[in-house]
Amino acid sequence: MLNGAPVIDSHVHFLTGDFLAHPEPYFSSAEAARFLTGQVLRNVANMNGGRVPLTAEYLDGMGDRGIDGAVVFGLADTAGGCRRLNEELAALCATHKGRLHGLASVPLPDSGAAVVELRHAVRDLGLKGTKIYPSLSGLPMAAPQVRAVLEEASALGVPVVTDCSFICWPGSGNGPGGGNLLVELLNAPWFRTLDVRVVAAHLGGGLVFFRDLLLMFDPGMAAALDHVWFDLSPVFPESMLRAALEVVPPQRLLFGSDFPFTDGRANLRNIAALDLPADDRAAILGGNALRLLGSETAGPKGVRP
Repeated sequence: MLNGAPVIDSHVHFLTGDFLAHPEPYFSSAEAARFLTGQVLRNVANMNGGRVPLTAEYLDGMGDRGIDGAVVFGLADTAGGCRRLNEELAALCATHKGRLHGLASVPLPDSGAAVVELRHAVRDLGLKGTKIYPSLSGLPMAAPQVRAVLEEASALGVPVVTDCSFICWPGSGNGPGGGNLLVELLNAPWFRTLDVRVVAAHLGGGLVFFRDLLLMFDPGMAAALDHVWFDLSPVFPESMLRAALEVVPPQRLLFGSDFPFTDGRANLRNIAALDLPADDRAAILGGNALRLLGSETAGPKGVRP
């Protein structure tokens, strides 16, 4: 708790020993598996004394960091890999009931299988939504497979988290590690009319800072932004948090760590340093995440005019 408000880390990766030792069965693309092991995990190990920490270690230290709960999700896009991660994650959430909130992995390249897995994960396993990473499957953000998953999430009344690589990052527009710029989804006519809640990771890859420019060229994009929340992972300096709050209401922002890249401490310090009303701070730190994970399908509309 921070000043009596629950702190929920909305962006925690589910890392198990088997996943780290044998990632290949979890990915439909050998390139994606190589990107994970050859770049992502190597960078994480360099940040953590030569090893990659497991999610269990993160959970053990949550209380010391003042974090009360976490939204946890795996990374896979094969049917077998997703099923295994979802079952393991559901079991972990059951042992930490009320503290952990799991999001399903889905085999995104196969839209039919992805819909079936999401339905099973939510209805049978009790997971609270899904995390998708279209670029690791070689898909644009507005691909038909993504649409199928978002439509099923809408029908189930659950949120979707999507990765969004930073706009300034090389290759951020496509390919493994890229986020397939969020603007592709915001431009899709079907997305603007779909009743779905999407959390765009990493402040939408920085897209929030282009909000006014996007609306200037296409006022209709406001309808798309009505469906979008933004998480603050991995860590943003105070200056960028203040800039984000100029265009996004606090009810649309979520604290997150992006574990194992950070443990959340720096982001919590930067959020605490902001001169925010207590209700707005509480919303960012955990209230918004809890509402998204609950049965509510509506929230504060849009971004500030």
